[in-house]
Amino acid sequence: MNIQSLYEDYVKLTPSVIGTKIQDTRTFRLYKRVICKVSEIRYYKDDMENSVVPPQEPVPVDPTLEARRVNAEMTISKILFKIITDYDALQDVMALPDLNIDSLMSLKDSKNVPDEAIRQLASDLVIPKINLEGLTDASWYRIWQGFKSRLPGYIQQIAASLQASAQQP
Repeated sequence: MNIQSLYEDYVKLTPSVIGTKIQDTRTFRLYKRVICKVSEIRYYKDDMENSVVPPQEPVPVDPTLEARRVNAEMTISKILFKIITDYDALQDVMALPDLNIDSLMSLKDSKNVPDEAIRQLASDLVIPKINLEGLTDASWYRIWQGFKSRLPGYIQQIAASLQASAQQP
């Protein structure tokens, strides 16, 4: 296979990619690798466009998925609730205008929470966090954006259930 035949194949396959013919053989040799890759991409694209793809059936929604997500969020909330109550910071956390790392770290400093407790909290949260990411199929940042708005409600539920169980004989 010579350069001229490669060039002719390139011109036939990719006129819209480069748009102009390469007259200089030296320039063609410099761009030979790129041209070959572009040709491969064009072959693949043409193959995909010309193939018949059967219509896909909609994926059935798991009715228990929402309940499992709520359970995973509640597990994380219980872990957070434990450390919050251990350092008597429940009212402070509920009063935070925005739950984020900076506000929680400043609260940690004001409550004199040791670094060992934070390391333990982080290790306790790893598996529930991964579980929640798997259930929601999103990054932790996107999950946290929704979860932080529901977290005060979860904390109130946990506090109310603990209070109710303490009142029962």
